[in-house]
Amino acid sequence: GKKVDKEGNLLPEATPGKCYSLNELLELTGTIWETPGDYNSKILVDLGMRERRIATSDETPYFMAVQAAKRAVADSGLDGKSINWLVVASVSGKRDFPNVAQDIQKMLEEECPNIEKSLHVPFACAGFPLALITADSFYSIGQLEGNGLVIGMEDVKKMWREDDRDGFLFGSQAGAVALSPDFAVGLSSLA
Repeated sequence: GKKVDKEGNLLPEATPGKCYSLNELLELTGTIWETPGDYNSKILVDLGMRERRIATSDETPYFMAVQAAKRAVADSGLDGKSINWLVVASVSGKRDFPNVAQDIQKMLEEECPNIEKSLHVPFACAGFPLALITADSFYSIGQLEGNGLVIGMEDVKKMWREDDRDGFLFGSQAGAVALSPDFAVGLSSLA
Protein backbone atom coordinates (compact mmCIF):
# COMPACT_ATOMS: atom_id res chain seq x y z
CA GLY A 1 0.00 0.00 0.00
CA LYS A 2 0.91 3.64 -0.15
CA LYS A 3 0.89 6.16 2.70
CA VAL A 4 0.71 9.89 3.25
CA ASP A 5 3.78 10.64 5.32
CA LYS A 6 3.01 14.18 6.41
CA GLU A 7 1.26 17.32 5.32
CA GLY A 8 2.34 20.91 5.45
CA ASN A 9 0.33 24.05 4.87
CA LEU A 10 0.71 27.76 4.84
CA LEU A 11 -1.94 30.37 5.45
CA PRO A 12 -1.13 34.01 4.85
CA GLU A 13 -0.37 35.97 8.01
CA ALA A 14 -3.37 37.51 9.75
CA THR A 15 -2.46 40.97 8.44
CA PRO A 16 -4.92 43.78 9.27
CA GLY A 17 -6.99 44.54 6.19
CA LYS A 18 -6.09 41.12 4.73
CA CYS A 19 -7.76 38.89 7.34
CA TYR A 20 -11.53 39.11 7.48
CA SER A 21 -13.52 37.75 10.42
CA LEU A 22 -16.93 36.16 9.94
CA ASN A 23 -18.67 39.38 10.95
CA GLU A 24 -16.53 41.47 8.59
CA LEU A 25 -17.31 39.08 5.73
CA LEU A 26 -21.01 39.33 6.45
CA GLU A 27 -20.82 43.12 6.62
CA LEU A 28 -18.84 43.36 3.36
CA THR A 29 -21.41 41.26 1.55
CA GLY A 30 -24.44 42.86 3.17
CA THR A 31 -25.52 39.57 4.74
CA ILE A 32 -27.50 39.53 7.96
CA TRP A 33 -26.52 36.43 9.95
CA GLU A 34 -29.94 35.93 11.55
CA THR A 35 -31.79 35.72 8.22
CA PRO A 36 -33.07 32.12 7.96
CA GLY A 37 -31.94 30.37 4.80
CA ASP A 38 -29.64 33.18 3.71
CA TYR A 39 -27.24 31.80 1.08
CA ASN A 40 -24.01 33.26 2.51
CA SER A 41 -24.97 32.39 6.08
CA LYS A 42 -25.63 28.79 5.04
CA ILE A 43 -22.26 28.57 3.28
CA LEU A 44 -20.45 29.98 6.29
CA VAL A 45 -22.17 27.54 8.63
CA ASP A 46 -21.77 24.53 6.31
CA LEU A 47 -18.09 25.25 5.55
CA GLY A 48 -17.21 26.27 9.08
CA MET A 49 -15.58 29.41 7.72
CA ARG A 50 -14.78 31.84 10.52
CA GLU A 51 -12.24 34.00 8.70
CA ARG A 52 -10.74 34.43 5.27
CA ARG A 53 -7.12 35.45 4.81
CA ILE A 54 -5.93 37.25 1.71
CA ALA A 55 -2.24 37.08 0.83
CA THR A 56 -0.07 40.16 0.89
CA SER A 57 2.10 40.98 -2.10
CA ASP A 58 5.02 39.15 -0.40
CA GLU A 59 2.95 35.99 0.06
CA THR A 60 2.77 34.81 -3.53
CA PRO A 61 1.17 31.45 -4.31
CA TYR A 62 4.65 30.21 -5.22
CA PHE A 63 6.09 31.30 -1.87
CA MET A 64 3.22 29.62 0.00
CA ALA A 65 3.54 26.40 -2.04
CA VAL A 66 7.30 26.13 -1.50
CA GLN A 67 6.94 26.76 2.24
CA ALA A 68 4.14 24.16 2.52
CA ALA A 69 6.25 21.64 0.58
CA LYS A 70 9.28 22.24 2.81
CA ARG A 71 7.12 21.73 5.91
CA ALA A 72 5.64 18.51 4.53
CA VAL A 73 9.08 17.08 3.74
CA ALA A 74 10.53 18.15 7.10
CA ASP A 75 7.57 16.84 9.10
CA SER A 76 7.56 13.52 7.21
CA GLY A 77 11.11 12.70 8.20
CA LEU A 78 11.93 12.03 4.55
CA ASP A 79 15.21 13.32 3.18
CA GLY A 80 14.53 16.04 0.60
CA LYS A 81 17.03 14.29 -1.65
CA SER A 82 14.68 11.28 -1.77
CA ILE A 83 11.85 13.32 -3.35
CA ASN A 84 11.86 12.55 -7.09
CA TRP A 85 8.49 13.82 -8.38
CA LEU A 86 5.79 16.37 -7.66
CA VAL A 87 2.25 17.10 -8.75
CA VAL A 88 0.95 20.67 -8.33
CA ALA A 89 -2.70 21.69 -8.54
CA SER A 90 -3.38 25.38 -9.15
CA VAL A 91 -4.98 28.01 -11.36
CA SER A 92 -2.76 30.72 -9.85
CA GLY A 93 0.26 30.26 -12.08
CA LYS A 94 2.12 33.13 -13.71
CA ARG A 95 1.73 31.64 -17.18
CA ASP A 96 0.85 28.44 -19.01
CA PHE A 97 4.36 27.45 -20.05
CA PRO A 98 6.59 26.60 -18.35
CA ASN A 99 3.87 25.54 -15.99
CA VAL A 100 3.45 25.90 -12.24
CA ALA A 101 4.92 22.47 -11.44
CA GLN A 102 8.11 23.25 -13.33
CA ASP A 103 8.41 26.59 -11.52
CA ILE A 104 7.93 24.93 -8.11
CA GLN A 105 10.41 22.19 -9.04
CA LYS A 106 13.02 24.84 -9.78
CA MET A 107 12.24 26.68 -6.54
CA LEU A 108 12.72 23.45 -4.55
CA GLU A 109 16.05 22.57 -6.23
CA GLU A 110 18.12 23.20 -3.11
CA GLU A 111 15.94 21.15 -0.72
CA CYS A 112 14.79 18.51 -3.23
CA PRO A 113 17.51 18.34 -5.93
CA ASN A 114 16.46 14.97 -7.38
CA ILE A 115 12.95 15.78 -8.64
CA GLU A 116 12.79 14.23 -12.10
CA LYS A 117 9.09 14.54 -12.91
CA SER A 118 6.70 17.42 -12.33
CA LEU A 119 3.07 17.61 -13.37
CA HIS A 120 0.61 20.50 -13.29
CA VAL A 121 -3.09 19.80 -12.63
CA PRO A 122 -4.88 23.01 -13.69
CA PHE A 123 -7.85 22.93 -11.31
CA ALA A 124 -8.75 25.16 -8.37
CA CYS A 125 -11.27 23.92 -5.80
CA ALA A 126 -11.09 20.22 -6.63
CA GLY A 127 -7.45 20.42 -7.68
CA PHE A 128 -5.79 19.01 -4.58
CA PRO A 129 -7.86 15.80 -4.38
CA LEU A 130 -7.55 15.46 -8.15
CA ALA A 131 -3.77 15.81 -7.85
CA LEU A 132 -3.75 13.04 -5.21
CA ILE A 133 -5.83 10.81 -7.48
CA THR A 134 -3.52 11.63 -10.40
CA ALA A 135 -0.44 10.69 -8.35
CA ASP A 136 -2.13 7.45 -7.25
CA SER A 137 -3.03 6.62 -10.86
CA PHE A 138 0.51 7.26 -12.09
CA TYR A 139 1.83 5.07 -9.26
CA SER A 140 -0.57 2.31 -10.31
CA ILE A 141 0.72 2.23 -13.88
CA GLY A 142 4.37 2.54 -12.89
CA GLN A 143 4.93 6.10 -14.08
CA LEU A 144 5.79 7.39 -10.59
CA GLU A 145 8.12 5.68 -8.18
CA GLY A 146 9.67 6.59 -4.88
CA ASN A 147 8.85 9.60 -2.74
CA GLY A 148 7.03 12.65 -3.99
CA LEU A 149 5.01 15.73 -3.19
CA VAL A 150 1.45 16.71 -4.00
CA ILE A 151 0.92 20.45 -3.64
CA GLY A 152 -2.18 22.61 -3.91
CA MET A 153 -1.75 26.36 -4.12
CA GLU A 154 -4.18 29.18 -4.74
CA ASP A 155 -4.33 32.92 -4.48
CA VAL A 156 -7.54 33.88 -6.20
CA LYS A 157 -7.94 37.29 -4.55
CA LYS A 158 -7.73 38.84 -8.00
CA MET A 159 -11.14 37.25 -8.64
CA TRP A 160 -12.66 38.72 -5.48
CA ARG A 161 -14.62 41.93 -5.47
CA GLU A 162 -15.70 43.10 -2.04
CA ASP A 163 -19.23 43.72 -3.32
CA ASP A 164 -19.50 40.16 -4.68
CA ARG A 165 -21.65 38.13 -2.28
CA ASP A 166 -19.80 34.93 -3.19
CA GLY A 167 -16.32 36.41 -3.57
CA PHE A 168 -15.27 35.82 0.01
CA LEU A 169 -15.33 32.06 -0.61
CA PHE A 170 -12.02 32.46 -2.41
CA GLY A 171 -8.89 32.96 -0.34
CA SER A 172 -5.17 32.35 -0.34
CA GLN A 173 -3.49 29.18 0.88
CA ALA A 174 -1.15 26.36 -0.02
CA GLY A 175 -0.98 22.79 1.22
CA ALA A 176 1.31 19.88 0.50
CA VAL A 177 1.68 16.21 1.36
CA ALA A 178 4.85 14.18 1.23
CA LEU A 179 4.10 10.73 -0.17
CA SER A 180 6.09 7.54 -0.08
CA PRO A 181 5.51 4.37 -2.13
CA ASP A 182 3.31 2.99 0.61
CA PHE A 183 0.79 5.88 0.63
CA ALA A 184 -2.49 4.15 1.28
CA VAL A 185 -6.17 4.11 1.21
CA GLY A 186 -7.45 3.78 -2.29
CA LEU A 187 -7.23 7.43 -3.17
CA SER A 188 -8.91 6.76 -6.49
CA SER A 189 -12.09 5.99 -4.56
CA LEU A 190 -12.31 9.74 -3.85
CA ALA A 191 -13.11 10.42 -7.52
